[in-house]
Amino acid sequence: MFYQLFNTFTFLAVIVGGIVLGLMAYLIVRFRGRDGFPEPADAPTLGHIPPARGHLKTVAISVTLSAIVLGVLIFGTLNATEVITTVPSECRPLQSSPYGSAHCAYIQVTAFRFGWNFTYLNTILEGQTLTGNLTIPFATNVILQIRSMDTGGRQGVFHAFGVDDFKIKKDAIPGLTNTLWFRATDLDPHTIRCFEFCGIGHSGMTGKVNVVQPGSLGCSSTGC
Repeated sequence: MFYQLFNTFTFLAVIVGGIVLGLMAYLIVRFRGRDGFPEPADAPTLGHIPPARGHLKTVAISVTLSAIVLGVLIFGTLNATEVITTVPSECRPLQSSPYGSAHCAYIQVTAFRFGWNFTYLNTILEGQTLTGNLTIPFATNVILQIRSMDTGGRQGVFHAFGVDDFKIKKDAIPGLTNTLWFRATDLDPHTIRCFEFCGIGHSGMTGKVNVVQPGSLGCSSTGC
């Protein structure tokens, strides 16, 4: 969905940019200054305000087209945002399990200066906390509950958890838990970054996402 949204943005940007640049080039050539041609009567001059000119039809067309383009982009952006913030139905709490089906991995992400703690709320790693490295099962819905370590008063620091390769990012705010979900479709390692300036160690606040086969998830702490 995110690549589709990116392609929509790019396609519309190319179309609109081409029209604007093409029209600009046409007007520059069409109305360029020429020897022997006097200045138009309504040309701007020092000390004189030219009369208003234009056509309501032109304004209406340009506003309508702009509204259509912006409407498409806004709708696509809101739709994509809704997808990543709404937990899949199979992972929503059940009477028998607060974490939905067994095929969903719930992980609490706690940001601190300058690192990440990952506490597993279910799966074979339930109750364990890993620092810096997030190990997740391949092709499994992973639900992250993201927060920042709240030290109280003015000491609470905002962070933003993000993984470029998955096109996901969510704020980590003291006293507030934000939910985000994704699914890994490859076994490659991925880099976690903090996208909110949080102090002198901000640039080093990184981590790794290690994707493993579901049966190997326990190896991240016990070895196999």
